[in-house]
Amino acid sequence: MEPALDDATFEVIRNQPRDITDTVVIKTFARTKLIPRKFQVQFALGVDAGRDVLCVAGTGSGKSLAFALIHFFRDNIQTWIVSPLNVIEHQMAADYCNYGLRAVAVNASTLTPELIKDIASDKYDIVISSPEAYRDSNKLRKVILSPDLAHKRHVTIVDEAHCITTWGSTGFRKDFERIGDMRIKMPNQDAPMCAATATLSEKIKDGVVQSLHMKPDRLDINLGCWRPSLRFGIRVMNGGMNSYSQVCEHFDTSIALEDTSQAMIFVEAAKITHFIARELRQHYKLSGDDASDLICAYHANMDEPTKQRIVQRFKAGKVIILITTEALTMGADFPFVLRIFNFTHPLILEIWLQRAGRGARQAGLVCICIILVTKYAVQTATALCKSAGIEVDPAILSIKAEPEDLDLAEAPSADSPVENTHKSKISKSPRSMSLEMAEYIVAGVAGRCLTEVIDKYFDNPAHTSCYDIGGCEGCIRRRQREEPDTHLGQRQGNRQLIESEDSALDDRLHKKSSSRPLVRSVAERKRFATGLETWRLGKLKAIRAEGEYDYSLDEIMTNKELDHIAKARGLSTISDFTRLGITWPGSDDLRTELLGVLGDLQHEEDEQAAKEKENRQISQANCRQNNPIRPIKLEESIEATGYTQSTALVPTRLIPTSTHPKPTAQPPAFITATTSSTPQRPILFVQPIARTPDQTVAYLRLLPRLLSGARHLIIKTLFQQFHIIYLVI
Repeated sequence: MEPALDDATFEVIRNQPRDITDTVVIKTFARTKLIPRKFQVQFALGVDAGRDVLCVAGTGSGKSLAFALIHFFRDNIQTWIVSPLNVIEHQMAADYCNYGLRAVAVNASTLTPELIKDIASDKYDIVISSPEAYRDSNKLRKVILSPDLAHKRHVTIVDEAHCITTWGSTGFRKDFERIGDMRIKMPNQDAPMCAATATLSEKIKDGVVQSLHMKPDRLDINLGCWRPSLRFGIRVMNGGMNSYSQVCEHFDTSIALEDTSQAMIFVEAAKITHFIARELRQHYKLSGDDASDLICAYHANMDEPTKQRIVQRFKAGKVIILITTEALTMGADFPFVLRIFNFTHPLILEIWLQRAGRGARQAGLVCICIILVTKYAVQTATALCKSAGIEVDPAILSIKAEPEDLDLAEAPSADSPVENTHKSKISKSPRSMSLEMAEYIVAGVAGRCLTEVIDKYFDNPAHTSCYDIGGCEGCIRRRQREEPDTHLGQRQGNRQLIESEDSALDDRLHKKSSSRPLVRSVAERKRFATGLETWRLGKLKAIRAEGEYDYSLDEIMTNKELDHIAKARGLSTISDFTRLGITWPGSDDLRTELLGVLGDLQHEEDEQAAKEKENRQISQANCRQNNPIRPIKLEESIEATGYTQSTALVPTRLIPTSTHPKPTAQPPAFITATTSSTPQRPILFVQPIARTPDQTVAYLRLLPRLLSGARHLIIKTLFQQFHIIYLVI
């Protein structure tokens, strides 16, 4: 986002005469050590000129700082900020106090008669509270008209202004819709009335302007709600609205919970926060203090100290997964949240974008933002889009609702979909869905660009292509399909080595010049995969210990590449990764380290193989020594076959007897037999090196079948497992 001045210009003007814009920049930097952004300066100068201001800027863009800028270069300014949630009020007040401003949040946890007197007697320049408090004559309504404040220039700013329509006009919090009445309560009715939000569709905008009685000459600032650090997606759940355990599929237990990035899961009712928290604790096998410390539920029905404690722990990184309702949808600033989920769809797209905006608040981070939708929601969204003439991909028409959702659709719900302490009149039916949310769901399920839907409804100004940055799952998949594979020619000859099944690789994966195959056995591959997983997890922990929180396991090594590397032998140089078509790892440091890991694993395998070979040889020697073949039993067994024994010594020569005709049974299919052109009597040479006499007897009982009709027979396969070879000529 563009700063008001670049660094070079800032240094030039610091000690020179300057205009009002430069003054704002210099004084803001003196208070905050930040160079303000261009839109923040525009906001402050618009207020200073006495104009109403309507500002649309993405979550995390710095709107709250814009509210305070006028106090850095003007005295006698009294700012009244209307905020929808207590957590936002406390956070704003703390930030402003850090800038050296006199600010206070007024809500149930802070409101006292003494505080009201202090505000009325001009002890605070910035007051942040709810619309209900400003309209209550026992709270702030009378304070606005205090004689001690009459000399000041008053400014009213409505933060999260979309709530005026989304909450106020629905009856959820009616005082939001009437907040514009504050204008006539001001000592000067020309005092600026400002509104700011990250999400403002054209329809919602009209409601805001009308409700706040904003003037035609207002200053409109529209930066849009698009953020390049958010990655949007849709997932269709297999179960229905009560399938809370399906959230667990998105959390990998192979990594300790403490080592994963922070996540927020938004739900539509207070009780669901506890259901999902329980499922996730079971998923991670947590109990006791660990369960409640690492995975927390949060909603407005909790007492204020509990809510503040959870928020502070989450902000400090001590809580890893936070399941919350609307109570933390807006304004809350948690810098390191890299995963946002919404369990079932929100009613409107504004709510979803506000929730997604909690992610990646720190520069340089990226956050995935996923809505988990039911099949019923997809079916409903499809019907809404078709009725509005919006194109629907035929492939999603086959998605049908789960029976449990159909039952819920007919039954009244006990929970408000938008949780708050105030009574809601919003429809409780799971059918409730705005058209823009329906189009968003349909686009996501069909694999289309989700950013296009957002831009369409919120009139976002031009920005970097979603396709170029991979801003949604649809664009990521399209890039994978359309972009040319620059390594295709290089990998073509080796693709089967990595991708094909082992059963189809016999000819390709074994070198004639070497006794060692190019791929590992299944058992050996599993051991290598385990070793690589251990190394990968340790590497991730080491990187995060250095403060690089945006790394994931996949960025160290994907599961697919891990499997390929575990499968392939012969990786001894960095170039071997490319030779085998393995694009990972991209860093020479990681490649070199990995080669060392593979070398250690191979050394362990070689040592184990040598030990097993030695044990096998010792076992065989002991077997032959302890279980010699007894000639008497061998002679009896040979006679039972219909052949006579020409000598009692080994090797033994067998010939057919005249009294016992040769058997006529066919040899087994796995024995190869060829007939000589010169008729001969079959003669068998037996070299028994069996482990036990009983095994030898078993072999000899098979001889009549094996020798039937044969003139030249090599018997090898069957008896190799008993260490005995028969040659028949």
